[in-house]
Amino acid sequence: MTPADGDGMTKAEPASADGEPAASLRILHIVRQYLPAVGGMESFVRDLAAEQRAMGHAPAVLTLNRQFNLGNRRLPANETIDGVPVRRIGYVGRRRYFLPFLGPMSLRRADILHVHATDPFFDLVALLRFAARVPAVATTHGGFFHTPAYGGIKRLYFRHITRRTCRSYGALFANSEQDEGYFNGLHPNVIRLPNGVRPIGDITAEGRDLLYIGRLASHKNVDGVIRAVAALTGEAAASRLHIVGQEWDVRPDSLARLAGELGIADRVVLHGYLDDAALALLAAGCGLFVSGSTYEGFGMSMIEAMGVGLVPVVHPNPSFAELVGEAGVGRCADFADPPAAAAAIAEALARLGPGDRGRVRAFAERFSWRTAAARCVAEYRCLLAERRRPGVAG
Repeated sequence: MTPADGDGMTKAEPASADGEPAASLRILHIVRQYLPAVGGMESFVRDLAAEQRAMGHAPAVLTLNRQFNLGNRRLPANETIDGVPVRRIGYVGRRRYFLPFLGPMSLRRADILHVHATDPFFDLVALLRFAARVPAVATTHGGFFHTPAYGGIKRLYFRHITRRTCRSYGALFANSEQDEGYFNGLHPNVIRLPNGVRPIGDITAEGRDLLYIGRLASHKNVDGVIRAVAALTGEAAASRLHIVGQEWDVRPDSLARLAGELGIADRVVLHGYLDDAALALLAAGCGLFVSGSTYEGFGMSMIEAMGVGLVPVVHPNPSFAELVGEAGVGRCADFADPPAAAAAIAEALARLGPGDRGRVRAFAERFSWRTAAARCVAEYRCLLAERRRPGVAG
C-alpha cells in the first residue's frame, strides 16, 4: 500500500492502455459512522475493507467526524486504521438527519463508490456522483427502518426520495430477504449479497451462560432480556447474562438498576466494549446468544456468536427469523413476553449439547468474508465493464 493522498484515497495501479480496469481498484466506502464507533455496520465496513485490501485493492473510508453518541467531540480528520485510510468530514444536523460537508472532488479519485445504508449520505452521493464521474453501488443494511419511530415520515421518504436517488446507483446489495423485498420495486439491479461474518474467535463455546452482543440501544430491548432472565427457574436460573456493547441511547446504570430491582444483580454482568481476545474468552464460557432486538439489518452479531457454537434465542424480527429458519437450530421468542422468552431459553439450555453447537458453527461457516468480498468485487467489475460500453452514461 502506498501512502494516502490528502483526500484519503491510496493510489492504485493505473488503468491499462486498452481501457480495461486496473487489477487493483480504488474503492471508497462511505458510511455515516466508523471506528472507533462500534456496531454492525462499522464492523461490516472494517471487515470488507480488510478483505479487499488482502485481495490487493486499495479501499478507503469516508465518514463523519463525530460519533452520534459522544456529543461534539471531534475525531481526527485523517487517520489510517488497520492499513485503511479514513477521512472524516464535518456535518450539520443530528443522528436522524444530517447534511455532510461533501463535494464531488472528494469522490473523484475513486474507481468506485460504495455507500452503506440509505441515509443522507446515500442521497447526497446520488446527486454528486455525476459531477464526480464515478460509478456507485450501495449496501442496504436494512434501510432506515431500525425502529417504528417516525414510521409514516420514513415510509413517505422511502417512497418518494429514496425511490429517486437510488436510480443513481449501478447496483443495490441487499443484505437480507427483507431488504431484497423492500428495494426490488425501486431499482432494477438489486443483488442479494449476505454479509460476510468474522467469528468471535478461534474457540468453541462450552459453557451455559447467556451472551448479548450489541449496542445498548432502545430498539435492542436489552431490558426485555434482563426481565426474561429474571423469569428463569430451576437449573436455567443458574446461568448468568453477559451484556457486551457500548452505550447508545440506553445507559448501563439503568440496566444495572433494573437487574437489582428484579433481584438478579449477581446474575447480570455489564462488560461494556470488549476487544476480540476478551470477547472470545467470555464467549467460551457461554452456551446461548440472546437478543430481544426488534429490528436488525442483518443479524451479524448473532452469526458471529454462532461461529463459536452459541445457539441463538432471539426476538422474531424478520432478519433473525430468516436466519434461525435457514439454520434450523436455535429458536425465536417474544422478549416482550418475559415468561415466554424465559421458557424458550430454558428449553434451549436443556437440549444444549455438541450436536446443536456443531450445527450452528456449520451454518455460520456459510458467511465467509472471503466469499462475500470476492462477490462484491465481481459486481464492481461488472458495473465498470457496463459503464465502458459505447452509449452507456457514466
